[in-house]
Formats: sequence, structure tokens, C-alpha cells
Amino acid sequence: MVLQIFPKDNTRRDLTSFLQTHSDRNAFKKCCGCGHTVDINYECQQCALNLCEMCRQQHIAENKTHSFVVSNSETFQGKEENLNICPIPHHERAKFKYFCNSANCQSVLCPFCALDEHRDINKHEIEDIEEAFKRKKKQLGRLIEFIQSKILNVESILQNVKDNMFTLKYDRNEFQKQLDDMCNRGILVLQNRRQIILDKYDFSLQRKEFKANLRNDTLRIFLENANACCYLGEKMINCNNMCTFLNGQQTVEDHIKRYINDPVEDSTYDKNDFEEKMDFDDYLQSFNLVSFLELAKEKHKQSLWTKTKNAVHILKALLLDTTPEVPNDEVVYPVLLDERFDAHHEREANRRINGRTHSDRNAFKNCCKCDRTVDVTHTCQQCKMDFCELCRQQHITETKSHSLVASNAESFEDGEDNLDLGRN
Repeated sequence: MVLQIFPKDNTRRDLTSFLQTHSDRNAFKKCCGCGHTVDINYECQQCALNLCEMCRQQHIAENKTHSFVVSNSETFQGKEENLNICPIPHHERAKFKYFCNSANCQSVLCPFCALDEHRDINKHEIEDIEEAFKRKKKQLGRLIEFIQSKILNVESILQNVKDNMFTLKYDRNEFQKQLDDMCNRGILVLQNRRQIILDKYDFSLQRKEFKANLRNDTLRIFLENANACCYLGEKMINCNNMCTFLNGQQTVEDHIKRYINDPVEDSTYDKNDFEEKMDFDDYLQSFNLVSFLELAKEKHKQSLWTKTKNAVHILKALLLDTTPEVPNDEVVYPVLLDERFDAHHEREANRRINGRTHSDRNAFKNCCKCDRTVDVTHTCQQCKMDFCELCRQQHITETKSHSLVASNAESFEDGEDNLDLGRN
């Protein structure tokens, strides 16, 4: 390209007023804080600095006494003929006709600018301003399409995250409802177990909610910044002024590329986090003990687990390390101290049994049917169970083929080893 053939306009005018007007109307100026060419919205009254929104917030944090005035710039408005004229005084109001596409320039040029500072073709790549305008406008349009597609994808992911957060809370409420229903039918010892399980569930829930909130914040911030860049890019595309467009195009394009290349989907979303179910069925199964206790109450009016003070024959069997025997047609309910009695009940029962005298233990026994401590007078030969007089008559009525042998309190004094202290 031969730059020497450009005609020279010898007309020189005072451009001071024009430059001031042009500066006021041109919305895209360099931020005095970060140096980026952006839409300047604020002016510090004390420092006389034009700042973008981010730099304004930082400036206020560092200088709390400073005040800002919103600039009255009208973006992309003004006289087109003034915006297309070179503001350099000695360039004689020449119009911008070229664009330097070099990486370190990216600026519009008048013929004088091209001759004075961009003559070296090895360092500067100059093209017609209209061609550069069309080419970069298409380039920015493609980038906006990419960022819009990514925004839709991120919005879909964000909705899934919110749905999963709602599901976690709903599952927690359903879990607590089932837990409360079972605990209301249970006994006092299960209340403490309920709280332990609920604390474990809440701890697991808090970890998942923390991850979900972190994902939510990351995606939300990305969408805010990406939408802002997209809006600014669309605003520039709608601008027909080549100078204004080319001045701010590179900055907007750099920001859009950064958000396009931001791996926000991969860095914030882990499918395994929500596909992993918090399964507490094992804990819930432990509360099925309530149904077991209710069945035991129906089979035995004086349950071994609700009236431990009167179940002396079971405690005696435990102390003697023997196992109570029952007929084959009877239901056996195993005695598990670690699940049926707490430590306090066990210690209290042992204290009472060991505190009795030898004569107290042998003079009277518990009737295996009514569980009263009386002078047992009859023993069933088939069941090996001791009965009082009233229960003996009832037992004969129920089992007519059984035979009972009469006994008295003195017979127990001679042979304590023959006593079956744990019969039920």
C-alpha cells in the first residue's frame, strides 16, 4: 500500500472545542483505574477520575470520603461527522479511513496517522476501515452466539442444581416424618437413638447443601458476568459508528472469549454428588423393635421389657448364667441386655437380687404364670413350671394331659440347685 499518494489538507483549525465535545459524547473511554476501554459511568469529584463500575467500588473502599457523579454520556449518540474525524490537532480534521489490525495497535487511523506512526508494513497491518468494521462485526457476532449457547447450558445446569437442592430438603423432611411416626410408638430409650440418627443425617445433608450452594454461587456469578458481556456486545453490534465500535470491540471480545473458555460446567457440577443417595434404611430398621415390643405385650401381659422390677425370674436366670426353657409351642423372645435394658436397669436389678438373703430366695418363688412371689405349691412335670394354687387350676383346665406334683416352701430349702429360677 502506497501511503505517500494521500492528498494533504492544508486547512488548519482550532479543534479544542471539538475535542471537548467529542470527549463528552464518546461513551467509550479508558478507565483511569484498570485502563480498559469501557462505558464510563462514574466520575470522582475529588480525584477527577473516570472509573468503571468495578474500579468505582474499589475506589470507594479505599477512599470513603470521596464522592462520585454519574456521567451524562449518551452511548453511541452524537454527531456522526464528529465521531469519524481524527481528534489530533495537526491532522486537519481528516476522517478515519483505515484500521490497524496489529496486535499492539487495534486502532482507527486517518491518512496522517497512517503516514506518521504506521508506515512500517512489517510492524503494522493496515486495512480499509469499512472492511475491518464488517469483519470484526461478524467475528463479534459469532462469539456472542457461542456465549449465548453457553449461557443456556449453564442456566439448565443451574436449574438442575436448584431442583436437587429442593429434593434434598424434601427427602430430609420425609425422612424426619417417618422417623417421628415410629418414635411416637416407641419407648423412651429410642428417643436418644432417634436424635443420633437425625444428627448424622443433618451432617450429611449439610455437606451436600454446602456443595450445592457453592455450585449455585459459582454459576450465578458466571451468568451475571456473561450476560453483562453479551449485552455490551449486542449494544456494540447495533452501533453503526465504525470508530466507536472499533475502539471498544477488542475489550469486549477479550471478555467474551474469557467467559467462553471458562470451564464453569466442569468445575462446578459433579453428577455423583446428587446421584449418591443418602440411604438410612439400616437406621430405620432398628426402629422396627417397636413392633416387636408391641407383639410381646400382646403375648405377655407383664412384659419383660416394660416391668423389669417384677421380672425377677429372668434376672435370676441371667445371674446363674442359665437360659429359660419354654415349651415348643410357645414363642421365644430372646433377652438381649444390650438392646432391651439400659445399664441403669441392669445394675439396679442385680443390686436387688444380690441384696436378698439366702432364706428370702428359697422360701418363696415366682409363679411362672401370674409372676407373683408366693409360696408355690405345685410343679408341672411336663412344662417344668411352678404354679400357685389359682394358676394350677387354670393350667389343668388348659392342658388336661399335664400332671402336677405338690410341693411346699420347705422343699426348696434343701435343694436350691434343683430350682429352675428362670422359667417363664
